[in-house]
Amino acid sequence: MPAGTACPMVSHSQYWIQDDLLETDPSMYVGFNGLVSAQGGVAIVLTGTSSGQIRLTAESRLSAPQAVDLAPWDEVVEVSLVFENGTARILAGMGTVVPGLPLLSAAGRGPYRVRVHARGRDRAMTEGAGQDPTEEHLVIAWPAAQAPETCHKLSDAYGAAIRAG
Repeated sequence: MPAGTACPMVSHSQYWIQDDLLETDPSMYVGFNGLVSAQGGVAIVLTGTSSGQIRLTAESRLSAPQAVDLAPWDEVVEVSLVFENGTARILAGMGTVVPGLPLLSAAGRGPYRVRVHARGRDRAMTEGAGQDPTEEHLVIAWPAAQAPETCHKLSDAYGAAIRAG
């Protein structure tokens, strides 16, 4: 199970999970769960940190995790993506690959489930970016058939504001 942790700089309160070219549609920013919006081979993940560092861990698996650990997280959402090229990565800042994180497409091309966990978005919104990131994310990806979005936990105020439109 390749895994890695990094502290990338985010901008515009987001980072991306993508396979090859980053192609987003403005419709991806409205009417979604408040954490992650997925379409085809691209997902947009919203951060409470507008511009600054977050702590981001990524795991690439060959099979689904045994259980969802909700206790330490404020938001946990699972989406389906299709990685046509088998080169799925996490990008941040100005669309650059985050060094130190594994490819998310451990099994190569095909459909994947991606579970995004977040905590500290509310605190990041009120405190802003500091020396140590106050916001943490965990992204886990594994090959799996396409399935409907699953919202395991939605409890932060930042996500609630986005869901409210």
